[in-house]
Amino acid sequence: MNPQLTKKQRIYLSGLLHDLGKFYQRADSSFETSKEISLVTRNNAPNICRSGQGGYLTHQHVIWTAEFIEKKRAKFPFLAEIYSDAAFHHKPQSGEGKLVQLADWWASGIDRSKEVTDEALKLGKARFKRQPIGNIFQTLNVNSHKGAHKTTFSLAPLGIDEVDFYPVTYDINGAYSQEQYKSLWDDFSAEFDRLPLHIDAFIDTLYFLLKKYLWRIPANTQEDYPVGSLFDHLKTTASIAASLADYMDERYGDAVNNGSVPANAYPLLLLSVDLSGIQKFLYNIAGKQAAKSLKGRSFYLQTLLDGVALTILQRTHNYYGHLVYSSGGKFFMLLPNTESVINELKLIENEIVAQLWDAFQGELFICFGWVGFKYYAGDKEHNILIEGIENAVGLGDLWQQAAIRSAAKKRKKFDVVVKERYAELFLPHGNGGESPVCAITGAEQQDLVGKNFDSQTEKVYLGKLVDHQIEIGKCLNTHLQVVYAGEKSFTGSAATFPLAGKLRLSLPEDPMSVDDAWIFTTLRRGKPDIMNKGITKSRYGFRYFGGTTQPHIGKTPKTFEQLCDDEPNNKLGILRMDVDSLGELFLKGFDTGQASFTAYSTLSGMLDLFFSGYLNTLRERPEFIHHITIIYSGGDDLFAVGRWDKIILFAETVQNEFKRFTARQDITLSAGIQIVGSKFPVAKAAGMAGEAEEMAKAHQYRGSNKNAISVLGVSVNFDLELPAVIEWRQKLKEWLTEGSITKGLLLQLLAYYEQFRNSQISVSEGNKPDLGWKWHLAYNLSRRSRTATGQKAAKALDEIKQMVLVEINENHFRFDAFALACRLAELDHKKSHKQ
Repeated sequence: MNPQLTKKQRIYLSGLLHDLGKFYQRADSSFETSKEISLVTRNNAPNICRSGQGGYLTHQHVIWTAEFIEKKRAKFPFLAEIYSDAAFHHKPQSGEGKLVQLADWWASGIDRSKEVTDEALKLGKARFKRQPIGNIFQTLNVNSHKGAHKTTFSLAPLGIDEVDFYPVTYDINGAYSQEQYKSLWDDFSAEFDRLPLHIDAFIDTLYFLLKKYLWRIPANTQEDYPVGSLFDHLKTTASIAASLADYMDERYGDAVNNGSVPANAYPLLLLSVDLSGIQKFLYNIAGKQAAKSLKGRSFYLQTLLDGVALTILQRTHNYYGHLVYSSGGKFFMLLPNTESVINELKLIENEIVAQLWDAFQGELFICFGWVGFKYYAGDKEHNILIEGIENAVGLGDLWQQAAIRSAAKKRKKFDVVVKERYAELFLPHGNGGESPVCAITGAEQQDLVGKNFDSQTEKVYLGKLVDHQIEIGKCLNTHLQVVYAGEKSFTGSAATFPLAGKLRLSLPEDPMSVDDAWIFTTLRRGKPDIMNKGITKSRYGFRYFGGTTQPHIGKTPKTFEQLCDDEPNNKLGILRMDVDSLGELFLKGFDTGQASFTAYSTLSGMLDLFFSGYLNTLRERPEFIHHITIIYSGGDDLFAVGRWDKIILFAETVQNEFKRFTARQDITLSAGIQIVGSKFPVAKAAGMAGEAEEMAKAHQYRGSNKNAISVLGVSVNFDLELPAVIEWRQKLKEWLTEGSITKGLLLQLLAYYEQFRNSQISVSEGNKPDLGWKWHLAYNLSRRSRTATGQKAAKALDEIKQMVLVEINENHFRFDAFALACRLAELDHKKSHKQ
């Protein structure tokens, strides 16, 4: 029979399935008693397994890999072509098989001479079926400390429901079982049979099927606390194996490709792609209709970067598994370090830079940076050799080098555009005089689109891309899928929008029948269902994105004003939030020898699951669902807008739930909140919230850095100060409501705080402290206590006096934090008083 697979397809698919037998084996009984293993596979077991002491067959998972291929080849005949390279990867029979074996080692970051067997069971023969996956956050070094308590996750398909999302106590004796694996395996096997028959579509759709079912299965059960998932190991092995094959073919030709890589070769390439100008682009909007475009504008940026990634994969002839990480305006890819790939990357970069210039006139810029590298077995800590650098480095240094090389291009933005289009940029052009401008961005444009947002407003004129972004925002409310394809692939009346490269975007409400496309189902609650029926050439996947659902009135998303309409004071809160020192976690978080592409992929995937996926679940809680809209959430970033009191509560909730998810108190977030009127320009408010976030990240208290929230110009530590602020806010609010204190006293306390702050500034300039505010405050409170009516009022005034005059100091409770409680209580009182 003529082969159906190309060499690239064969090696990549072998890598993607080589250890699938670990999943199947854990769902079955032993080799001796299994009813799953056919006679053909049983007879072949001595050939594909290694032998240990007494002739015992080791690495037995390959038996189940072989059996799986045998069972599925009837429906997918091309699977027969990967049998040798996938099932024999511990005893490779060919050069291609040796590359899969080498990729298996490199993906795990291990020395080939120290390979272990998954059947050398430390705690009995069933250990590998009971061994749960560890929580990768527990293994990270933060200030030289790891997590204090081991945790694990239940064995379940990927999802963002609260059930099964959070970690549980680690228990080697009861976390996972053969019965649980069997149930999961049966579902996986049934869904596998629904994969497309077209080979490229099959391969990339299989990637997402593996992600759905294998994300919580440990790749190596011989580790005491395994944190790398089997999914991440398979995808990394596949991309390394395919890259090695491409490198060897281009550099040395197929004839000499015997599975060994020359010592002087750097076969792999780590690509870093960074989209810069995001903040300026996202918030550079004004006018009454700004809110209409903000959500679509944010999503457009995400899909723009997706389009770049898919263009690179398409034109370099690689698969989705080569995408190591993508979020927050950047992505990393693992590619072959070949001249053809590098030349194609240069072409793509120049083309997209020019497209971005034409569309945005310098607001957005994209830069590519890459490094060639190889694994180095001579040093456990520094196991990477980078092309052009003499000394071996760690994996974190490799990522940093790629990022540095892409960032360096920001110093010479649009150099290709300047060289090729000098006259257009620097010589007089345009019509002169007054030019039409977009009502939202204020940019000069000739071809504006007239738009009526509703019957109550006049027609406004928008740039075409801004109009697209508004329409995208509308589609997000009801869409089922995100579809990427070339223009010719779309038929009928489907609305499409242009992206980078030659791809277009569509957001259909119902399953779309598009051939030769990327079709991603947007995941909400429940487990992802990947594939449509009847389409064979399209690749299917799923994706999360922050802000999947929004508060609505009827079918229309609420405006910013409407988020606050049931709050008479009509204040809006703008939240910016992200993980503290995330770069340090990636660079220095892993122990010596534990950093691997599998570990990095697992960590980045878990972060994105929380921010892109689970934050939607948090937003849908009853206290937030009508008042909070997520503009952007992904990677480790959050940008949300909502009613001021709800947005503060949301920030606190995100912080608490993130700590619950990581099971760490020392992996923290910091947040900045700006409270404004609901009609305040959102672009300006977003910038102010960003400044508040920087204030929070600069906050220090009792030796604790960052881990803070800044609101109303005051930063407080989430753990050490915010609980007291919340307690005092509630007390003051209750005392105001019952009449024990007056609003006038609250305003006087804030006036004394301002005197205190002025005194601090004076001291910092070398002057003596002015403590007059303290004596005035003591007199004021004493006078009020003497005239207080009722025991409650007297007690309230005594508590305030004790707090301000005794307890407030830098080592106990700062006046800044107390003043924040006063300001929040004042806002609460305004709200309740007007109601």
